[in-house]
This record gives sequence, C-alpha cells and structure tokens, in this order.
Amino acid sequence: MTLYQEIAQKISDSVDSGIYLPGGKLPGVRRLSEQYSVSVSTIVQAQRQLENTGLIEARPRSGYYVCQRPWPQPQSPTTSKPTLEPTPVTGQQLVLQLAQLANKPDFVQLGAAVPDNTFMPMHAFQRSLAKVVRHDYQQAANYVFPPGLPALQHQIVRRMYFSGTQVKTDQVLMTNGCQEALSLALQAVAKSGDIIAIESPTFYGLLQVIESLGMKALEIPTDPEQGISLTALELALDQWPVKACVLIPNFGNPLGSLMPDTNKRTLVKLADKHNLILIEDDIYGDLGFSGERPRSLLSYTSGNDSNVIYCSSFSKTVSQGLRVGWMVLPKRYFQRASYLKYISNLATPTISQLALADFLAHGGYERHLRKVQSGY
Repeated sequence: MTLYQEIAQKISDSVDSGIYLPGGKLPGVRRLSEQYSVSVSTIVQAQRQLENTGLIEARPRSGYYVCQRPWPQPQSPTTSKPTLEPTPVTGQQLVLQLAQLANKPDFVQLGAAVPDNTFMPMHAFQRSLAKVVRHDYQQAANYVFPPGLPALQHQIVRRMYFSGTQVKTDQVLMTNGCQEALSLALQAVAKSGDIIAIESPTFYGLLQVIESLGMKALEIPTDPEQGISLTALELALDQWPVKACVLIPNFGNPLGSLMPDTNKRTLVKLADKHNLILIEDDIYGDLGFSGERPRSLLSYTSGNDSNVIYCSSFSKTVSQGLRVGWMVLPKRYFQRASYLKYISNLATPTISQLALADFLAHGGYERHLRKVQSGY
C-alpha cells in the first residue's frame, strides 16, 4: 500500500467513525498535511482516490465534503423453516409480564403493533361519543347482548361491501377486540388437543389463545413478502388432521407480508378441498397506503356458509381502548360463537358500539383513514 493510499484509508476510517459526518466539510489540504505529517501532494492524491470511490466530493471554491451516503437496505428475511410437527404451545404467560410493563408511562411498546396516539382520531371521535352521552344515554347504560348493536352491524356490512366483501348483517358478531374474535372462532370449530395451522412466525397473542385452549400449533413456512406457503400447507393437510388455519393475509404480523390475490383465491379453494376452516385476521386491512384496499379471503367465497371465518377490529384504526371487534361467521358456526361470547363476558360495551356506529355513519371513519394512510 502506497503512502497516499494509507492516508486515504485513515480519512475513510475517520468518516466511518463519525469524526467527519456526511455533508460535513473536510479540513483543508494544508491542515491535513500537517495532521498526517505528509506532503501536500500526498494529501491531494489521497483526496482524488476518495473522490473516485464516492466517499467525498469537491465543491467549487469550497473544498472537499463528505458525500451523503444512503442507508444500506437490510436484507429481507428468508422464508421460515419451522419443524413441520404439531406441538403444544407453552410459556405464553410470560407475555402478560411484558403487557403489565406497558402500563408504565415511560414504557415504549416497540415490540407491539400499536399505533402512536397521534394516529388516533380522538378529537373527531369525541363528537360521536358526546352525542351518544347526550341522546342515547339510556341505551348506553344497558347491555346489547350478542350478536351486538344492529346499527353498528349495519355499518360494518356497508363498509365491507365498499371494500369488496359482501356479507349479511345476521353473519356479524360483535366482540371485545380481534383477539376475542380469534378465540371464539377457534372454540367454535375445534377442541382441546386439535391441531391448528399457523404462520411462522405469527402474532404472539394467537399463541396465547392456542395455549389457553389446550390446542396444538402446526407452524407453516411463511414468506416475508407473500405470506404462508400454500405448498407446505397442503403437505401438512395431507399428513395431519388440521382443524383450522389462522393467518393474517393482509400485512401480516410480524413479517408485514401481503398475500397476492392469486394465492388468496388458491387458498380458499384449498380449504374447500380439504374442508379446512380458514380463520382470517384482517385487522390491518384498512391501513394499506398504496393503491386499493387489499381483498380479504372472505371476498373469494360465495354464500353465507363458506369455510372462512373473518375477524377484525377498530383497535388499530380508531382506538385500542374501545375494545370493539367483530367476526363474520358461516351460518353453521354463528349460534355456537354467539353463545360462547355470551357465557364469556355477556356483551361488548354498548357505549363504544353506539359511538362507533355514529362515527362510521357520518363519514368520520373514512376521513380518518385517508389521513392515517397518508401518514403511514
């Protein structure tokens, strides 16, 4: 290595260590010459080499500056390779300890898919809440037993229609968030000891539900861009008596994958072929920010007795504190899920349902979505 190359390497090391920052000006030629105890011509040669490599740039009558370097793009994770064998889920009670830490005011939930409070439409939603307190206080003080508030069911059916999924009001069951919907769906179609296919990795809350119900999880390889592997799922269905498959086809948690429409259509056909119940978690479906809203698995079914149970909530879009979710069930499971909901906690909070029904009916939800999609 020549002397000017050694000097170029030292200057490069200074940039890497943060001594010279991107966009910042390098010391002049004479100062560098004194700093490294070499001739001016050696410094000039070193600067030319660094300029050729793109590390620094010359500006007319100003000297050399460190180039702004783009952040290196992290490599996407590869398709997961879990053990293709049903296993009991254990140790999920530890998650509760982390959840309890979240109550501390200085705790930032970096490991949870929770929107910042500034993304929530609390000022706009406050008007709907105030209207309910003024005009519907008597109804708000009472239970609305399963399946839920008809006005909110109607608004959900209307919204799902405009996003490409046609359902009927008598298929909609209101729940306390999406996690209860997932739990009710599993209880309606399976029992303790049954095998449930899941994405790998998957949402930790689902693992808690599976553990609490005494079911076994069968992890299916999942691609970070296209979602669950249909080939691996079909192989698993041929080998194991899988009762249901729980997945997030639109912006999966934690990978963020978006299943292509062709895969969604194929998956629904695969479920029909094997009489497999698909439990679709579409909690992030409304938050897409490029192009049209992605279609749900349910939109590829026909009739009201398909093999898809659709689950969602307003926790990621309006407020997680409202605890209002819903599920759309095939006819043969609707009464069972409604009964399980009733014996579990009687009803979903009435005041939250009334306020959400008003918020959706008067366009507040759509206006908020346009704003939050732009933010994302």
